[in-house]
Amino acid sequence: CGLCVHGTAPCKAYTDDHLRERLPVRLYHLRRYHNITGKDKQQLLLETLRVLKKGGTFAIHDLMSPGRYGDMQAFVQKLRDMGYERVELIDTTDGSFMTPKEAKRLMLRGSTLLVGRK
Repeated sequence: CGLCVHGTAPCKAYTDDHLRERLPVRLYHLRRYHNITGKDKQQLLLETLRVLKKGGTFAIHDLMSPGRYGDMQAFVQKLRDMGYERVELIDTTDGSFMTPKEAKRLMLRGSTLLVGRK
């Protein structure tokens, strides 16, 4: 899906029972990005999250390799330092959502969810 945040319409990509159990809140679809260009994807994420209302939740799914997104652990800490809550990276290729073999076959190695609350 790309980016889901607290809004008005349920995001169809996040209706799986197992996913709902893993994520801290129910998610709703607001924006969808595909084929994001540019080198500073963290800056794009910061701008997207800047307009999220206080108390709003987010889930961002992408192939978050260091080459594409930089140091995402440092980015998670930066969000926490900025006051975002329950921020975590969830590896979706560890067997919870798909097996490592499936991820490789589907060319989804590095598939990660970034979730949290403003």
